[in-house]
Amino acid sequence: MSNRLLTAEAEILEPSDFDDMTLFPQAAIDNLVEDAIAYPAHWARFTVSAAANTQVVTVSPGRYHEDRTVFEATGVQDVNLQAYLPVVVSDERWVALILRGRTDIEEAIRPFKDLAEDADDASVVMRSTPNVERRVVGIVVQQGLASPAPALRPVVADTDCCIAFVRLTSAGVQTIVPSEGHRVKPLYEVEGRVTALEVNLAALFLRTTTLETDLANANSAINDLRRAMVRPEIIRQIRRDVAAMRQQNNVPAGARSDWYDPGLLYDQWDPNHAQWRSRVDEGIHHPYANQKEAQLQLVTEDDPRIRFTGRRMMPAWSEVTRMSNWGGTATRDISQTTHSEVNAIRREVARSKLEYGETIHICENAKEWSRYSPDLQASRTFSKNGETFETVGLVKRQDRGHNIYAVRTVKKIEWTDVYWDYVTTEIGVNGSVHGETILVSQPTIATSIDLDFSRVGNDGDVHLFLCETDPTGAPVVTAVLANVTKPRSELVLGANKFNLPPTYLTPGNRYAWFTVTVGNHQLRGTTGNAYSGGTSFRLTDGAWAQGDLEFDFNFRLNAARFANTRTVVNFQPVTLENGMTELMLLYANWRPDGTAIEWEIRTVDELPWSFLDVAEDGPLASLPSLVQLRCTMLATPDLAPMIVMDAFAVSRTARPAPELRAVSEAINLGLTTTTIQTLTTIDDFDPAVQGFSPRIMAGASQTLIAPDVSTTIIDQDRPERREVLSTYTVPAGTSVVRNAPGLTTTNIVLTAFLENTALFAL
Repeated sequence: MSNRLLTAEAEILEPSDFDDMTLFPQAAIDNLVEDAIAYPAHWARFTVSAAANTQVVTVSPGRYHEDRTVFEATGVQDVNLQAYLPVVVSDERWVALILRGRTDIEEAIRPFKDLAEDADDASVVMRSTPNVERRVVGIVVQQGLASPAPALRPVVADTDCCIAFVRLTSAGVQTIVPSEGHRVKPLYEVEGRVTALEVNLAALFLRTTTLETDLANANSAINDLRRAMVRPEIIRQIRRDVAAMRQQNNVPAGARSDWYDPGLLYDQWDPNHAQWRSRVDEGIHHPYANQKEAQLQLVTEDDPRIRFTGRRMMPAWSEVTRMSNWGGTATRDISQTTHSEVNAIRREVARSKLEYGETIHICENAKEWSRYSPDLQASRTFSKNGETFETVGLVKRQDRGHNIYAVRTVKKIEWTDVYWDYVTTEIGVNGSVHGETILVSQPTIATSIDLDFSRVGNDGDVHLFLCETDPTGAPVVTAVLANVTKPRSELVLGANKFNLPPTYLTPGNRYAWFTVTVGNHQLRGTTGNAYSGGTSFRLTDGAWAQGDLEFDFNFRLNAARFANTRTVVNFQPVTLENGMTELMLLYANWRPDGTAIEWEIRTVDELPWSFLDVAEDGPLASLPSLVQLRCTMLATPDLAPMIVMDAFAVSRTARPAPELRAVSEAINLGLTTTTIQTLTTIDDFDPAVQGFSPRIMAGASQTLIAPDVSTTIIDQDRPERREVLSTYTVPAGTSVVRNAPGLTTTNIVLTAFLENTALFAL
């Protein structure tokens, strides 16, 4: 169609001209097929039918389109499928009849002039020559696998054209299914389908117009309903609060669709899980890559500026009499025929914990300790080296509390009670119990009590106790502050000194001392209520005290007098291989009002000392392997701080690991779901060096599942604090999940932590 051969009347034609007369039309038809039809591998007008022989199928004439080329089968073809019949009677097999196009050249005997002779006299010879070029179609059989019914059809390649699938059994051809997907659709058929679509589209346009009106009305109604409905964010807040209150009210454990943890305790986490890489300490923090605990030790304990009594260390002191009732001549036996068993409980000195370092964080979840009670916080914070924390509970004290001093890199916890019931020592003694109550009007650090003996028996040690009193002024033997035992061999007539470990007595409180002995000893005292600051008593059954308003024992209460108001104590350096970012000090101590214990550190001899009570950047940011340590004890002439330098006074140095992964215990949702949400609060987060990877575990494999989408809400007041809401798709039927949030950092000096986290099933 694009090319036409032109000839003149007298023109002598060349053989190539005759070839062009056939090539030009063929090329024109090929171009038309390619432009207008262009089926890549499709058939037209073929039919496949079963022949009389059940092992043969008959294929009618048709055409095979392959892009621009059309191949034609002008005659009927029989395809013998005997070789493809399954051998087993119960088996069947599908075969596909695949078309293959090829070009055949047919030759014919044609007359030719013998050019070897003179042209005028050339003779005519007959010889074979290519005469017709035909595009023909062949059929190839592609077999599938033989198998019991139902068998699978063979997979036909995208570049092949299948005219039919034939199902075979051992008996022969059973079913013939045309491959409609490879058939050429004529224009008439296409026009019919388009006409049907146009009719349907017209109806669809009418329905769409109606739907638009209905949707506009529905949208207006939904907006009205939305104003009356609770937003999803509010529902999520309610579920989170309900989960938190369920913990606070100690609701029995059970299946719940919502879960919350404030990051204070391990009770809802699984530190034994293979994926666990974190620690819980007022927030979920990076685990330690390395840590070291060591006993706090002085450079020298012989320093004349300090004095040890037992393991209680204070600035050097001398002894003065602070309270006295002496000179009476009346006597009283302190051993009677009736003896009592006394189970005294000594209250120990309160602990202080000081944490310092670049990776120490202050978490707002500390306020949630009220959910668990302060007792639990104390035992968690200060348990160390097998110390047993026990709340005695026999004395109700309304003034118990604690001070928390916290800034970015310092966390300091000090209990205001000088003595507490969290660490106690039980003391069992047997004998008669006599004693005296005393009123302390000024702060006193008692060091000894003098008693006036008028008779010393032949045997029997004397146990002296200093204890608290109840609101009525009666002694409480379960709140002993100090005790000492004086052997019979050391007792003398007259004044006997009972040396106590330094004991801090709070002004305005009433205390009592009492003796327990089985010896036939006798003490002097005064009569006529000469001592108005207290009352003598005796315990008749080991607990109930009988007071005597007419008699008071002779005694002197001696206290410490301090020579220096400022004492610097050098401690052994603390170390950690490959460097530290955190330093923790844990020790028993008291620090009366007006006194102080100031800790200082430095990493290099030439550098100035840095106070730990100030959030300074630098001392531990360089990951020092050794840190020098000292404390300054500030005192008054009558009061001074004290540190118990026992095995429980320790330091801990640590360096965090760069990766965190926490894994909760299995959460039984009580229902099945395909969608889970987690809401996690992160603090001290710097996106330049840190990354957060919310994950959960679900399904039988319990592998980590990443969220489909996460939304971050940044705190407007503190940009480093943010909440991340993540939504996950879990396998259908999921009823048990685990929460498994994670954090990473490229700089271990800068670490974030998880403040709290919640999980909801939708």
